[in-house]
Parts: sequence; C-alpha cells; structure tokens
Amino acid sequence: MFRRTSYLLPCLTTLLPAVLALAVFLAACDQGFTPPEDPLTGTLVVDITYENHPETWPPTEEIYELLFVALRFVPKDTADFLQLNRLIFSERLQFHVERQTVMLDSVRTGVYPYSGVAHKYSPDLFAWRPIGLVEEGGGIFVISPGETTRVSVSADFLNPPPFPPPEIEIQ
Repeated sequence: MFRRTSYLLPCLTTLLPAVLALAVFLAACDQGFTPPEDPLTGTLVVDITYENHPETWPPTEEIYELLFVALRFVPKDTADFLQLNRLIFSERLQFHVERQTVMLDSVRTGVYPYSGVAHKYSPDLFAWRPIGLVEEGGGIFVISPGETTRVSVSADFLNPPPFPPPEIEIQ
C-alpha cells in the first residue's frame, strides 16, 4: 500500500493544476465557439449642399473621388484615412449637383468627432482634402442603436476647411 501512494503522488502534483486550469478555462467560456454578436448599429442621413453651384465645381477630370467620410477619431494627416476599421464612407457622391442626400445603413454606434465630404484631387493615394465638414454639434455626432441621425454638410471646393484640423475636445 505504501509503494502505490508514492507512485501516485508525483502524478497528482502535476495533474491537479492542469485539471484546475482546465476547469477555470471551461467556466470562463460560456459562449463556446459561437461568433460574437453583431455590433449595434444605427442609420446616418447626410444632407450635402455645394456652395456656389455650379461655378465652383472643378472639371470632372480633377475629381478622382468624392465621398462622405465619418471618422471615429480626429485625423492628424491623410495617412490616418488608412484606419479603415475606424471610419465609414459613402458610395461615390454625384458630381456637379447642387444638393445631395446620402443614407448610410448599419453604421456602428458611437461618437464620430470628424466627418465631412472628402475630395481626392489627384491620382496620388494620399491626395485627399476635406471640402466641407459637419458643423452642427461642434462637428461631433453620435450614432445610437436602432436610431437615425441626420447631419448636414456645406461643401465648398474653393474654401476648404483646414487640414489637419485643430484639436477637437470630445466631452
């Protein structure tokens, strides 16, 4: 009887922590391998007005892209636009129009402190500039779950806002 216990003792000292660790791991995994729930989303409607239409529009060949972009952060330079998981953008906006309304569905909820119409003015990857920003609410809006948020932008090709923007304080 004494010999048998001496053989089991080393096994128990190494096996017991492994069993306890497995029990803690299984207790922490209440969802198993199911995918995480979809993030909560809302809808964003944007009313865009182009100032001094049609005189201020550049020729079509100078508009490489035109999008509405909403960022979950304040950019420091155009390289920040590569943070695709922290921004949303519309389909290509219409050219040479006075007004346009854009609707973006399934927008991730949260605070968007910097948003506006972005103009790509050359084939260079980083040749983007804002031509108008959301101004109501200090330029900051919130997308709430299941709700529709409406904002407006006054875009002006001849008088674009400064970029990078001055520091914006989020409260």
